[in-house]
Amino acid sequence: MIHLREFNLKCLLALALTSSLAACSGGDGGAAGVAGGASVALSWDAPSLRADNTPLNSEDIAGFRIYYGFETGVYQDPVAINNPAATQAQISNLPSGTYFVVMTTIDSEGRESAWSMPELELSF
Repeated sequence: MIHLREFNLKCLLALALTSSLAACSGGDGGAAGVAGGASVALSWDAPSLRADNTPLNSEDIAGFRIYYGFETGVYQDPVAINNPAATQAQISNLPSGTYFVVMTTIDSEGRESAWSMPELELSF
């Protein structure tokens, strides 16, 4: 498992890549040009501290956002996770390549944290 530590929302967050990077095969048995692309399953532990090291209660978390893209620091529209109790998500239909992934936490007042660091790099 790959872990990201030190995450500010004012919070700490651990993001882990689970052991499933599963390529979906098309009707040709999985030859090049696979229809549907790959899926990446991500899991994380909810943050418990804000950036100033004050406690962050689970009731103060409104959700999360996962950002990913082909270049470090350049991400497409985020995947919104609007469930504050969520600890996992799946991103599907990804073409093969190298992706850079970061995550943020949204608090109950709508404030978004800084990106998780270090950035997670995935290749498949």
